Amino acid sequence: MSPIEFPVDVAHEPGRTRYRFVAELPLLWTERLAGGLAALGEDIAELVAVHRDGVWDVDLSVRGRPSLDLAHLLRQAEDRAASVGHHWLDRFELERATEGALQLDVRAPDRAGFLAFLLRELRTLALFPSHVIAKSAGLSVVDRFALVSVGGAAPSEGTARALHAVLLGHIRPAPTAARSWG
Repeated sequence: MSPIEFPVDVAHEPGRTRYRFVAELPLLWTERLAGGLAALGEDIAELVAVHRDGVWDVDLSVRGRPSLDLAHLLRQAEDRAASVGHHWLDRFELERATEGALQLDVRAPDRAGFLAFLLRELRTLALFPSHVIAKSAGLSVVDRFALVSVGGAAPSEGTARALHAVLLGHIRPAPTAARSWG
C-alpha cells in the first residue's frame, strides 16, 4: 500500500461527515487537504491530527458533501493560492513547548481557505505541524499547532521571531472611530 492509499472509516453525522484514518502521509498533506477542500467549497468543521513514529492519526469532520476522495486531495499539489485571498487573524499566541516545538494558537474569522492559507504561511518558514487541532467555533476558527522544522527538529529562535513577525502582519486592524462632520 502506497503512503496515499489507506483505509478510511466514514461516519455520516447530522450536518457533517467524519473521516478517520491512520496512515503515513507526505510532508505537505495538511496544506493539500485544506486547500483541496477549500477549492471544492467544503467547510472543515474540525481536524485533529497527531504525528507519532512516522504515522498520522487523523480525525476530520467536514460539512458538505457526504463523500470525498481524500487520497486524491492529498496527492494533488497544484497551486491553490489564487483561490484563497487575504485572511486576517483576531489574535495568536506563540510559545515554546517543552519538547522544543513551537506551539501556535490562532483565533480568526471563519472563512473558506483559512487553514490552507495559514499552513502555506508556516511552510514559507519551513515550519510543519506535528499536531493539529483546527475547529470552527461559530463565526470563528480556533486552531492549535505544534510546529517543527524539517526532520522534526525544534525550530530556531530566529524562525520563531520570523513567524511572530509574519503573524503580526496578519492581525486584523482595529476599527477606526467614526468621525462627525457636523
